[in-house]
Amino acid sequence: MTAGDANPAAAGSHAAPRLRWFHFIILIALLAIGAELRFHDLTKIGLWPDEFWSSVHMASGRGNAVLALPSGVLFNPPPSTELRDAPHWWHIWTGLSTILHPPLYLILLRGWMDFFGTTDFSTRCFSTMASLASVIVLFEIVRKSVSPGAGLMAAAIMTLAPIQINLSVESRPYTLLALLGLLACHALLRIERRGASPLRLVLLATFAAATALTHYFSLGALLAIGCYAAIRLRGTDRRKTISALCAAAVFVMVAWGPFILRQHGEFATGQKWAGDGNARSASLLRAVAAPSVFLYGGDENKSVWIAPAVIAYLLPLLLMRTQPQLLLWWLWIAGIIGSLLCYDLIRHARLLEIVKYISLGAPGMYAICATPLPIRGAWRWTLPGLIVASVGIAAIERIQEGPPDIYGDWRGLALRLDHRAAAGDPIVFYPNLFWGSPGMYYLDFAHYAPDSRRPIMYLTGQADDAALRQLQPYRRIWLVGPSPANGVNPLPGWRAVSSQWFLASGGFVEMVPADNSATSASQPASRPTGP
Repeated sequence: MTAGDANPAAAGSHAAPRLRWFHFIILIALLAIGAELRFHDLTKIGLWPDEFWSSVHMASGRGNAVLALPSGVLFNPPPSTELRDAPHWWHIWTGLSTILHPPLYLILLRGWMDFFGTTDFSTRCFSTMASLASVIVLFEIVRKSVSPGAGLMAAAIMTLAPIQINLSVESRPYTLLALLGLLACHALLRIERRGASPLRLVLLATFAAATALTHYFSLGALLAIGCYAAIRLRGTDRRKTISALCAAAVFVMVAWGPFILRQHGEFATGQKWAGDGNARSASLLRAVAAPSVFLYGGDENKSVWIAPAVIAYLLPLLLMRTQPQLLLWWLWIAGIIGSLLCYDLIRHARLLEIVKYISLGAPGMYAICATPLPIRGAWRWTLPGLIVASVGIAAIERIQEGPPDIYGDWRGLALRLDHRAAAGDPIVFYPNLFWGSPGMYYLDFAHYAPDSRRPIMYLTGQADDAALRQLQPYRRIWLVGPSPANGVNPLPGWRAVSSQWFLASGGFVEMVPADNSATSASQPASRPTGP
């Protein structure tokens, strides 16, 4: 049997290839392996700001008010964060004017947290479960469009790919984005196979709108779906499908459009960190390297760029006559990578370098890699088998290395501070130059010490007389921020007696009045050991 014979869509048949009992067993085994890979060391590394701020805290519906507290004012008790006395979930929709994300992930995460709490394990489980569900949906798509064997190959690659493991252990929207995007593809391919029934059109429009409301970088994928429908469908099916996609776009613009306008300023000023002074050729090189990132999780090894790029960008064009479903995945990868490439070239940015931003294109890569070659016998599975084996090796290396800790030890900072500070000690938070507001340190502390209602103060510079008067009644305070606080003591009249610093996040300094001759019971002052 040739690859073309195994493709019912190409042959005009409406019957999907029949599943056998061993297909179910293999799929269950893959899901068990995937769960082990994802739950292993799930909470070894604590949340970092993009998790405890733009996911967990924003899902409380409070917006960014806690980051905008005035400097030099002592708050006792401090403002509540996360789910303590949180507004209703619909406040999420209206509270995202200063964050560059649509609301759907945060709304769904809020419902999850209402049931399971805000611990690191529970919030990351939401991403983990979405990742495992994506494996099932990808299997179902490839099974129906190619064969059960190809579906299992695609599921195996997605199960083992290090990028999928890394994304599934963060409280971020990217695994949900992949799940919703795949569900939209599933609905589109069902329309192609069985016709544009009202239910299938509604499902397509719903999942397309949900994908758009999960992340702005889904635009390239949605354009790919529209292009595929225009190319592959005919007659009334094409008109109805494109109309359904247009209806989804209208719904998104009416429901979310006014809030996009509120975020407009953030698009211009909030992405300065993504600037890139390198030549534009660097952006082109990142686009070529993206398929290797989908498989192996990083682009450090330049020797593995060529083969994945050929498979993603050229192989579908060669096999499209016998495997027409490859057109969707080729458009999918080209749309996602191409849209970000255009942004990078125009804005001199480096979004293509951020793995999570291109991650939506990964399932398309897995579907292409799982497609058997158009040759007879077992040899047609050579390429998918080699890819599964190589990705499996990369997964083993990823588990041996453990989760990446490049974002710092924010949990260690908060827990150590909670252990050292007494119940009534004020905590003064100093700003981090990258993350901005000193409130980022307060959100970290509040997440890991939610019952510690200590007085807090933000400082964005040296404390003035009014701020110092508020702190005067206390005999000990804690200064929390980057290391060091620009080399300047922001609290005149106070001296450091001890300090502790944490890699890539910051630290705290124990401060007592300068005229206090008593020595602290804690460790003597020390030089910072972290950045």
